[in-house]
Amino acid sequence: MPLGEFIGEVLLRGVLEIVFYTVSYYTGAVALWIITFGQVRIAPLSSIETTNRGKTKWTDWSIWLHRPFQGRVLKAECICIVGFLLWIAVGVGIYFAWKENKNTSEPVAQLSGL
Repeated sequence: MPLGEFIGEVLLRGVLEIVFYTVSYYTGAVALWIITFGQVRIAPLSSIETTNRGKTKWTDWSIWLHRPFQGRVLKAECICIVGFLLWIAVGVGIYFAWKENKNTSEPVAQLSGL
């Protein structure tokens, strides 16, 4: 394995995953806290790979993480999905706002030149 592939695979991928998970988790946590007025309990980011007891990674389709003697909390993966979808919605909104602004500003510039 060449050194460039090693650096790309281990260092760059690791850093990008940490940044992606952290940004999407905290964005989703804030959004869920605002939407639900703080009523939904959320799992910490460190539990992102945790599954429910008796389940494997591929058979645990629940959005809740059941913790013994502590109740259930919303899984960190679900919080990351909410944060990621929120960033997609913001990006699409900015795109359409910019596209609409660009389309409406051109005819005004042409008319002012007459």
